[in-house]
Amino acid sequence: MDFLLLVLRKLLHSNSCYVKIILMSATINCKQFSDYFGSPIRGKMNPAFVFEVEGAPYVIEEFYRDDLERLFQYRVNESTNLDDPYISVEMYNLAISLIQSFDELEGKGSRTAENKGKMTSSERGSVLVFLPGLGEISYMQEALAKLVHK
Repeated sequence: MDFLLLVLRKLLHSNSCYVKIILMSATINCKQFSDYFGSPIRGKMNPAFVFEVEGAPYVIEEFYRDDLERLFQYRVNESTNLDDPYISVEMYNLAISLIQSFDELEGKGSRTAENKGKMTSSERGSVLVFLPGLGEISYMQEALAKLVHK
């Protein structure tokens, strides 16, 4: 990632009229990237423009592997090598089960909130899953699509 940022900055400074960089994140340090991608003007570095979209903050909950045992009575397979980047079918199935569980939990909560006038169905949350490559993303997308069409 660092190398990519370096290449982008060099490209930006050498051919800047054709290069546009858009970074999007809810947690990124905007000032750090703005300074990094700044442009020299009259012997002084001007930071890159930052466009911020303000909105209602959403509650973000993070769950880690250790949380699975506590929340879902799931036992992590001890033979799994955490240094091995391979994602087994069991891991995909676990992720799909978790997404279903989150959806069911939120569905129950949102129906209660809707009845009290506190939440609409369009305000339901999302699950963000990080996968290492296009193949893994495609596999997960197909598995989730099959689940929806059942």
